[in-house]
Amino acid sequence: MEDLKNNEKTIKQTNNRPEKQMDEQLSAGHLNQIHELLQNNNASKLQKPKGLLRLRDNKTEHLVAPEKIIRIDVIGDLITVELSNKDKIFVTSNLKCFEHKLYKMGFVRINRQTLVNLFYVSSIKMRKGLRFLIVDGEELAITRRRWAHVKEVLGAIQL
Repeated sequence: MEDLKNNEKTIKQTNNRPEKQMDEQLSAGHLNQIHELLQNNNASKLQKPKGLLRLRDNKTEHLVAPEKIIRIDVIGDLITVELSNKDKIFVTSNLKCFEHKLYKMGFVRINRQTLVNLFYVSSIKMRKGLRFLIVDGEELAITRRRWAHVKEVLGAIQL
């Protein structure tokens, strides 16, 4: 019982910590640097995409370069892969599988339903305590639980 109280105190303390410093670091200039690193593959933690991803919908098999993927969403039992040419491919799989394949190529999971290619992030907004990635003109919410991971991924890229 005492352990639960200590854990609750720790959680409350970590939730009250100011994250202002990291929020200030995520300016437009830093996003441009991230985009350059992703384009040039100069980031030590990122790997250049090797080959093509094989995506199979119910009728067709698609070969897709990872850098052409804007984001991957879960809709019910289907995975939607949105490409840079605005095409969408519907696949039966799970997001965790894609996350493991793509995490070293500049992809980050921002919530339970969405995996985003950082190359397509144009900005990060904060509104009413919530954080949003602007991807392809659309606001995507970053959950509080995933924000720590997003910061870690962005911090791994040497700015």
